[in-house]
Amino acid sequence: MNPSFLELPDIINELRRLGRSKATGSFYIVSDEQHSATVDLEAGRIILLRCRLRFGEQAIPLIARIKRGSFRFEATRNFIRKEDYGDNETVFQRIMQVHKDTPSAHQPPTRPNRNTQGPRPTATLRISANQRMLIEQLLIAELGPMGSVVMESVLACRSQNAVFDVIRDEADDDDLAESLASKIRTILETS
Repeated sequence: MNPSFLELPDIINELRRLGRSKATGSFYIVSDEQHSATVDLEAGRIILLRCRLRFGEQAIPLIARIKRGSFRFEATRNFIRKEDYGDNETVFQRIMQVHKDTPSAHQPPTRPNRNTQGPRPTATLRISANQRMLIEQLLIAELGPMGSVVMESVLACRSQNAVFDVIRDEADDDDLAESLASKIRTILETS
């Protein structure tokens, strides 16, 4: 296990600390399986949960699947939307209850092979500065602000296969995932 990754309960404790300190900004989580989640805080109160292009209540089970991850907090006031979740502790307890009850929190989920274009390249991933810029622009255009977080996951990948897996996992919509994977494949092969 990477020593920079913390268990989900430790990540939740950091969110509690930010809540108590009345922090305002976005708390980004990247799991050890390269999934991303964001918790927006305003004056310490949770105003939006996002995970794998799901928001609010739909994001809770996905956040709860995180076993370990790294995080960063970015002070900002630019929020895409706000929701009322009640008090933070209720949200944390719900996440941790689902985490405890979800087998995927303890073992990786199995996903069907959605590859319809034959085998994907397995070469070692090398992304030039130009490719990085093009891929990040594409992700932001298609996924909004979450595209930057997904880009961090892409940059952590060691192969094109891993990039396409991240895109498929984060998009959660087969058509969008295939479209993004195809466009990223073109960028990686031609730029």
